[in-house]
This record gives sequence, structure tokens and C-alpha cells, in this order.
Amino acid sequence: GEFDAALVSFGVRNFEDRMKGLKEIRRVMKSGGPERLVILEVSVPENIGAMKPLFEFFVEKAVPFMGGLISGYPEAYKYLQTSMLKFPNDETFKGMLEEAGFEVKENVRLQPFGLGPSMWVCSPRVDAAGEGTSAETEPSVET
Repeated sequence: GEFDAALVSFGVRNFEDRMKGLKEIRRVMKSGGPERLVILEVSVPENIGAMKPLFEFFVEKAVPFMGGLISGYPEAYKYLQTSMLKFPNDETFKGMLEEAGFEVKENVRLQPFGLGPSMWVCSPRVDAAGEGTSAETEPSVET
């Protein structure tokens, strides 16, 4: 890989094929140092108990209304709601990151009461031989 770091803000949920996209990010990242992938993404929080009705109101009513009022495009904010509901839960997404060749260092739910976006901090996984690992490797080129 060539890159020390990668950042995806509110974009993984829009990948046509999430696993393929994550594997491609891994393929182009260096291994064996302080390399980091940071993902900021919105999804439905888990284990929020009594806060669930507040979260649902916020996502279903407040976000589309405020976003539409400010931008003039309420449909875009209805898409946000739909894409959030389709995004994998934390455990599933962690598994996807690991399968793509990353080691999850941190997963933090931002904003008050854990209702905001998640921040994922990952490092490219390195095997015992010091080589980067991912399910797909770069094609070899003979000269």
C-alpha cells in the first residue's frame, strides 16, 4: 500500500458494496506503523433503552424537517434516515472491518447520550511475517 491514513466521513453507508470498498481501502494502505483508518458514520445506536423514542423522533422527524428547512432538499434527509436504518449494527460492522484486514482499535459513539455518529479507529492488520493482511491482495507483476 501507499497511504499512511484514510478517512471516510459519512460515506461507508453509501458504498455500493461495503466489503469491497473496505478491502480496497485496506489494499492501498501501508502496514506495520502508526497507520490509521478513521470512519465516522451514522447508524442506529444499540442499547439506548429509554432514549430510543427520543432517537426515533430525532431521526424520523427532526432531522428531515431541519435539514429540509436549511437546505431546501428534504428528500436528501429522508435518505439519511433510510441509510442509517440499513447500516449494520456495531458488532456486524466490526466483523466486516476485521474481514477486510483491519484491527479495530476504538469505536466511540459521539454526541450526548451516545445518540450521534460512531467513530471507528482501525489499523491495518499485519500477520506474523510482517506482511499486511486482507482478504484480497495486490496482483503480482513480473518484470
